Amino acid sequence: MLFWVFVIAVRINMEYQVGQLFRARFDVKRRKIINTSNGKWRPFKQARSFVRKLGLENNQQWRTYVSRGVSGLGKKPNDIPSNPNFVYRDTGWAGYGDWLGNGNVSTRLRQYRSFIRARAFVRKLGINNENEWRAYVKGELRGVPKKPDDIPASPHMSYKEKGWINYGDWLGTGNISYHLRQWKSFNRARAHVRKLRLKNSVEWRKYCRGELRKAKKPQDIPATPYKVYETKGWSGMEDWLGVKRSNQQ
Repeated sequence: MLFWVFVIAVRINMEYQVGQLFRARFDVKRRKIINTSNGKWRPFKQARSFVRKLGLENNQQWRTYVSRGVSGLGKKPNDIPSNPNFVYRDTGWAGYGDWLGNGNVSTRLRQYRSFIRARAFVRKLGINNENEWRAYVKGELRGVPKKPDDIPASPHMSYKEKGWINYGDWLGTGNISYHLRQWKSFNRARAHVRKLRLKNSVEWRKYCRGELRKAKKPQDIPATPYKVYETKGWSGMEDWLGVKRSNQQ
């Protein structure tokens, strides 16, 4: 026991040291950038004002301008840093969208609607599932308005600790992510299935798809029981259906 405590302590210490090393390298790089040209950079607001007049549309154009220049814009002045995110990190930096004046805002800096308001908006769209949501985010879903900028494309990340449950709740469909569902215990689920008197795997799949003249499969019984009950009693489809191996296909 003491050995493993020692091993864990050593690992934690190593991870801490590696983290410190990376932070130190980051700070050294930043100091080198800031100290270039004796640190005589233009104040943030003056530099940003100059850059916005260039009409650059995105980070790629900024990097091109910095490295080799853009036709008609001339060479970058020496007192405008190539890495403004380092130089002005503590003096006004708010992302390249703000720096270039193109209106784009870094995802982590955006101000989104509250979770309740955003979810209410999304539910009115009538989106049925995650695939449709992704198509909507890309602007590929017909018949719905464009996604507002203050509605996140990845709500599960933006609202992770602010009310997020799952996409079924977000879209208002009531669907619950497969891995989050509450399933019947293995014994109860198997007992229910055996009463159906299904003969083989083919009939089981048809039953799950609603293609047999039987009652609809309850939502708390999985269509893939071998995954859900793999370590909870599963021993094969013959046992699940209550049939002999000769009947199984």
